Amino acid sequence: MEENFLCPFCGKKLALDRKWLGRQVQCPYCNSVFLFKDEMIDRAISSHAHPSDLSSTGRRQASRDADSFDAKPIGFWARVAAALIDSIVTLAATIVAAMVVGFFVGVIGGDAQFFGKLIALCTSWLYCSLMESSDLQATLGKLAVGAKVVNAEGKKISFGRATGRHFAKYLSAFLLCVGYIMVAFDDRKRGLHDMIAGTYVISRH
Repeated sequence: MEENFLCPFCGKKLALDRKWLGRQVQCPYCNSVFLFKDEMIDRAISSHAHPSDLSSTGRRQASRDADSFDAKPIGFWARVAAALIDSIVTLAATIVAAMVVGFFVGVIGGDAQFFGKLIALCTSWLYCSLMESSDLQATLGKLAVGAKVVNAEGKKISFGRATGRHFAKYLSAFLLCVGYIMVAFDDRKRGLHDMIAGTYVISRH
């Protein structure tokens, strides 16, 4: 029989069988590891928890859609604000990197315009992908609006998935920005690039 309780770190609703008592458990939302104790069941909420990610054997079931975890999606205008902040950050980083590389290009010779475009592309890619796949799970813009990027299980995404998400943004932009506008109308506030990468932008709280 499963019992519902709250993660002691993030407060998300979880469910585990009593046989997990006394064992280390990892929260699928915040990735925190804690000891499953009797008092957690005593403080349990009895009715509105989502089904467990664990089968009766204790093995994790197949990945499900993010509707199976209780998370608040970040709205359209908050994501616009995050994107503006990130644009300023990447612009500043690109200018600094371009100055450094431009110095060496001037010394050894080369196509300054080509290197400038390459620097802009790599700066934006590495900034977004490294930060979203880090323990922060967000760029500085997303941190400012209280957001983080997760996969369909509510967990941190890999660098590869973050890279796919980043370059999928170009498709969202090329389609007259329809891929971005989708965020305003989708129930889970997902853009086309989120759907392609299988990611969700949710509240950190």
